Amino acid sequence: MRVFAVVLGVLYALAFGVPTILYVNGYYGRTGVVTAGSVGSVAADVDFNTVVKVVPGSPAARAGIVPGDVVVRSEAEGAPPFQQLFARVVAGAPIPFVVVHDGRRRDVSLTPAAIRPSGAEIALIIAQLVRGLAIVLIGALLVLLRPSIMTAAFYALCLQFGELAHPVGNLDLVVAVPQFWRPLFLALTSIVFGAGPAVAAIFCMRFPSGSPLPGWRPVERVMLVVAALTIADYFAAIVAGGTATLLGVRLYGLFSIASWVSYAVATAAFMVRYFHASGEDRDRLRWVAIGLGSFLVSYALFWISENVARAPDNLSNWAQFVNVLPLTVLYAVVRHRVLDVRLAGGRALAYAVLSGVPVLALKLIDALVSRQLQQTKLAIVAEVAVALGFGFWLNASKRKIDELIEWMFFHGRRIAEERLRRVTRRVAHATERSAVDDMLVREPFEALQLTAIALYRHVENAYVLETQCGWPAGAPVLIDANDALALELVATREPVQIDAIAWQGSRTLSGVHPVLAFPLIVRYDVAGLLLLGEKRDAERVDGLELAAVQALVVAAGLAYDHLDALEQQHVADDLRRALDEARAESATLRGLLGREPSGV
Repeated sequence: MRVFAVVLGVLYALAFGVPTILYVNGYYGRTGVVTAGSVGSVAADVDFNTVVKVVPGSPAARAGIVPGDVVVRSEAEGAPPFQQLFARVVAGAPIPFVVVHDGRRRDVSLTPAAIRPSGAEIALIIAQLVRGLAIVLIGALLVLLRPSIMTAAFYALCLQFGELAHPVGNLDLVVAVPQFWRPLFLALTSIVFGAGPAVAAIFCMRFPSGSPLPGWRPVERVMLVVAALTIADYFAAIVAGGTATLLGVRLYGLFSIASWVSYAVATAAFMVRYFHASGEDRDRLRWVAIGLGSFLVSYALFWISENVARAPDNLSNWAQFVNVLPLTVLYAVVRHRVLDVRLAGGRALAYAVLSGVPVLALKLIDALVSRQLQQTKLAIVAEVAVALGFGFWLNASKRKIDELIEWMFFHGRRIAEERLRRVTRRVAHATERSAVDDMLVREPFEALQLTAIALYRHVENAYVLETQCGWPAGAPVLIDANDALALELVATREPVQIDAIAWQGSRTLSGVHPVLAFPLIVRYDVAGLLLLGEKRDAERVDGLELAAVQALVVAAGLAYDHLDALEQQHVADDLRRALDEARAESATLRGLLGREPSGV
């Protein structure tokens, strides 16, 4: 279900990007009619289809249309306002219109002239497309690699930030799609853009740990309710005609108020999270703070472009480039290693990418040959054939895709995990402590390609360095039993992320950055500490690798316990033999002493 939702979101974004590419290549046209609804809100007594301007020399001018006429596409006559307001027309394809002039109705056919964008406009559109596609893919990657409420919220924001429909909005494509698909695209558009502000608040409450702030769960529930209400409000505003009708303006006004309140909650949640963070969490949040600030500035600029009459024409387009929140989140993830990559995530990603192949193929068929073959219906046959062929190919290639993804991205980790699992099975049969020490230290060091690793053994009130690989020569050989790290391991009896407790002892380790510590438990006592340095390639030890090391540490603890038991058994056997010998010697002496009197 997760993969389906992510793929649906990516395809939704791509569906808006493909028409933009067609626009750059002159696929769409313009009739030359500028209606009152297309330039902003209109008075209640004015029809939003009223012509306010006719471009000289355009098809509309040649057809005798003048300002003051009411013009509507014949197919949209009587339709909801949004279907009359938003539309993309194909260049060279005649379109029937109904024109009302001074109360008289007439039918005209207008053939839109191709739009030839300038070089500067093409450059801007391409930059917006690249930016939008990168943002959508960033969100998809994160939600596939680490599925959670936090990453799902971020993905929803990325779909909103992507904005691949240019030079006009998504609603033009919603109206242009076939009637069967129109409700789906309208629903997705309302969800993505309507829920955006509340989703931003939920994301700020959960980043970077994935868990909500303490005491903020009721606020999160309220944001979910707000998201549902804003989705409904946004949907109603679209159907009502957007900013071109009085009702649409009022509904958009409510949406703006809810948006600013949601963003205020998001900012407050982020500030609370930041002030309570420490160590790496604060470093991650510092970058996201920059991104969040850029997003708020971007939203303010967009609001100004939509609501201030004197705002520059391209302000809304340039406002998109101010928002760098997705990029700062990605940097925080990569630089500070927030996420653990899973094999299932890699496969899901591969299928998500591959699922875009038939969509692009179908769009290519539609763009290139549908107009020539629409009379014979061969375009539909070609599209169905492509979809079926891709489905059979993907099903037949599933195993090969799994093997390819595993080999390309996870082969080294799988080998390391398997090596540690084999060592875990072997360590139980060791007959000497030195062998267990060697397997506990050398094997993870080599398998995980660590910079350093060290084993400290508990002796009286301290932990003494027993054996190591790559540990600096001047490193402390003793860790006090009351040290913060030692007490944390004794208290939790679980692996500890050293940066999470801000261990002061790591500052004395020149050239080594320990990242993990494991308690070595023998029976009920913490008999030692295993400290792991970071990987040589600076990658984070992921969840599966951590579990493999933990299994080895547990097995080593059982092996030490077994060797202790054997040693105690040997001592007991020695004592038993000594006792038996003493008893035998005592019996012999008693026998000798018993014969001496009888011989006198």
